[in-house]
Amino acid sequence: MKLSETEKKIVKIVEKEFRATPKLIAKKMNLSEQHVRNLMANLSRFEFLKRVARGLYERGSQKLPELETLGKKIKNVHEKITKTTS
Repeated sequence: MKLSETEKKIVKIVEKEFRATPKLIAKKMNLSEQHVRNLMANLSRFEFLKRVARGLYERGSQKLPELETLGKKIKNVHEKITKTTS
């Protein structure tokens, strides 16, 4: 599952705070509480967050997808080129 920037920020805030509520995150990110609640529910469905109690979430078991750095992309392209020419 690809995460949006907002979802990544939510996961990082929950990780930093250890446990967080949608109200706390909405205040920190300047978003509506309902929007954050929906995003957190989706994140908990895919195990990025874990619902501990009603309206309380903590970090889940799923790791955040790592973005490929420019060096990795260049290395991958170089390997593909060398494989096709060999």
